Amino acid sequence: MLREGKSFSKSKALFSVWACLCVSCSQENVSRNEPIRRNFCMSEPELVFLLLSQPELQNELSLRSDQVSGVDALVKQDWKTIPSVTGLLAQARTNNNVNKRVEVQLQAIKQAEEYRLLSLTNVLDSRQMGRLWQVVRQTEGLVSLCEEAVILDLTKAQQGEIHLICKTYGQKLAEPLRRLGRQHIAGLAPDETLEKREQEIRQLQNKIQSLENTRDEKLFRILTTVQKQKWKVLLGDPLVIDWSNKGGKPVPLIGTNRGSK
Repeated sequence: MLREGKSFSKSKALFSVWACLCVSCSQENVSRNEPIRRNFCMSEPELVFLLLSQPELQNELSLRSDQVSGVDALVKQDWKTIPSVTGLLAQARTNNNVNKRVEVQLQAIKQAEEYRLLSLTNVLDSRQMGRLWQVVRQTEGLVSLCEEAVILDLTKAQQGEIHLICKTYGQKLAEPLRRLGRQHIAGLAPDETLEKREQEIRQLQNKIQSLENTRDEKLFRILTTVQKQKWKVLLGDPLVIDWSNKGGKPVPLIGTNRGSK
């Protein structure tokens, strides 16, 4: 069972971008779990396997030990040995055009990610896959509305509004996210104290949180009452994942588990 109504063409970002922040709940449209720290702009496949590594989701899905091992094997598989990837890598090596070579290499990475996602259907049963995608939607939040355009019966006009809002706020969020990522990995300046750095981080977190909440409120208002109910069904019951003590592991850039009330 694949994710309903979509192919695996979406890959938000193939390279990781440091950004670490806390997020909390907006009043109307977002029901989130405990605030988490997030420090990677990750592709959807990376998010899926990160979620599957969490004990809370493993328990929710009632994963057997052999299934946990199967998921781990997919994560650890050398992506360069995946059949659909090897040919692309061979093309990249023989291409003298640097830009084309990079383009083919990125395509190979995308192929590897999609292969792993599709291979999950050999590890998880249909019930587990269905619940997994509910939790993925909870984590991605309202920015993934257009991925469910068919199920939600979004009009072309609605999809256009959603894309415009996401693009507009993506531009507004880019600089504070970049700055926040830098402040989490850069050393202190000679005249900078740890207290001053932490204060700036909190200010950036608040700014990002405010922008995200405003964006999500605008996105939610686009939906009709029927579409809001469909979205709620797509999310399923909220799953609380405690991201507060993950030993430095990367956690989703997209945010905590989100859903409409």
